[in-house]
Amino acid sequence: MSDRDHDDARVDDDRTGKSVLHGFLIATAMQVTGGAILTASGGGMVVFIGILQVIWMIPAIVIAKFMGARPGFLKGMVLCGVVLFLLSALCFGVIIAWLALSGPWYA
Repeated sequence: MSDRDHDDARVDDDRTGKSVLHGFLIATAMQVTGGAILTASGGGMVVFIGILQVIWMIPAIVIAKFMGARPGFLKGMVLCGVVLFLLSALCFGVIIAWLALSGPWYA
C-alpha cells in the first residue's frame, strides 16, 4: 500500500465521521474514568468537574495531535469536551437554582 493510498484512507475515514466518533468515544471514556476516580476519592472535587475536564482534556488533545491523530479524531475529542462541559454547567446551574429556591429566605 503506497503513501497515497494510506492518505486516501485517512481522508475517507474523516469524511465518513468514523474518526470523529472514535475521538468522541475515547474522550468519553477518559471523562467517565476521571469522574469515577474523583468519585472514588471522596467526591469533594466533583463540583469542579467542568474545570477539571479542561485540565485533562487539553493535554490529551495536544498529545494526540503531536502523535499524528487524524483531524476528525481531534474534532471528536473537542466535541466531547464541549458537550460534557456544557452538561456540567447546566447541572451546576440547576443545583444552584434549586439551592436558591429551597433556602430559608425563600418562603
